[in-house]
Amino acid sequence: MDIIRFGIGDEPSGPPVVWIGVAPQTVSTEDARTSANECLDLLRQFDMDDVEVEFRESSYVRTGRPCPRKPVINCRPTVNVHGAPTPALGLSIAAQATPCAEGTGALYLAEGGGSQNVLLLTARHVLFPPNRGSNLDYAHTDPSAPRHDVVVLGTRAFDNLMESIKITIDTQAHMVELYEQQTDMWRERLTSGDEDVVEEANMELAHTLKSLNEANKTIKALDNFLDEVKTDSSQATEGVIGHVVRSPPITFGADTEGFTEDYAVVKLDGAKFKKAFKGNVIDLGASRLILPRPSRLLLYLGTKISASGFTLKNIRAATKFRYPADRLLPFQGIISEDLMHHPHLLDQDGEGCLFVIKNGNATSVTIGRATGIFSYICQYFSDDTYQISKE
Repeated sequence: MDIIRFGIGDEPSGPPVVWIGVAPQTVSTEDARTSANECLDLLRQFDMDDVEVEFRESSYVRTGRPCPRKPVINCRPTVNVHGAPTPALGLSIAAQATPCAEGTGALYLAEGGGSQNVLLLTARHVLFPPNRGSNLDYAHTDPSAPRHDVVVLGTRAFDNLMESIKITIDTQAHMVELYEQQTDMWRERLTSGDEDVVEEANMELAHTLKSLNEANKTIKALDNFLDEVKTDSSQATEGVIGHVVRSPPITFGADTEGFTEDYAVVKLDGAKFKKAFKGNVIDLGASRLILPRPSRLLLYLGTKISASGFTLKNIRAATKFRYPADRLLPFQGIISEDLMHHPHLLDQDGEGCLFVIKNGNATSVTIGRATGIFSYICQYFSDDTYQISKE
């Protein structure tokens, strides 16, 4: 059950809608209408007479998504395809046993107690897909016991990375053809005898030759990067970054707030992270290729937001924001619950809001606002019991 608004094009959005999902072919139109009217009667008791109730058929499923590489500087030819395997927040991960269930590394934690170990927090359903096993407590306490290993890049994320490199190489190859044609054109104009034309041709020729050289260097660097990724993937242990040390069962309606408890803690392989690890940072320049399912056609290449894009979006709220010179935005402090309910930032309309930046496995880097609206999930089990939880 979600709270949403529907809008068409540039028209104003409609009233709030209580959007209730039901399993396909389980609720008749008459029963839905009866239930919706009862919901409206309940809402009116709280003076809410501008809300609609709608039903939809849906299936609720918990979905999840080479060795880590340190982020590269902006001038590197591979910068636009290098984001996926770097350990900045938003790292794409999967269990080695279930690489098709992919997800995102959420937060790095220090183990503490004199230990130098770094832990990674993620969702349990990413590493223990509900449809692939039981919902039992997991704890790895015996070093000699089998491990539940975790790898960088699940199946789809790896395919996306490979495809993005190949498409970028093809794009640069087309540019090389264009630059070569332009080079011939400018050299021909050098013989025109017209001083103005010759001067312009000399300037354009120098610029085109520089672009041609850079495009050829980019292709070479991308070819090398592609070979490295292929080599890493051919060695089964190369992509393993650590193993799960603790993951309690998924619990619905947990604690006093009624949220879902769904987490796993991964102990990272320090040797593989030593050079690449930058701590809890988001790479604001990260972009990756997103391919739709089930088609393998290209949807769009990355979602990279420029430095000016961060500054110009909702500028009134961004007066204290400074785009980091190395693109790596570090986490600083914790937002209080009171600040979540009463944000002190203002959007372009002067309304209070909480601006957020996210680097997700399926979206890359995005900017938005936290709405504070919850989704209510009713999870049914095979014995016909169910539990309700907030998301």
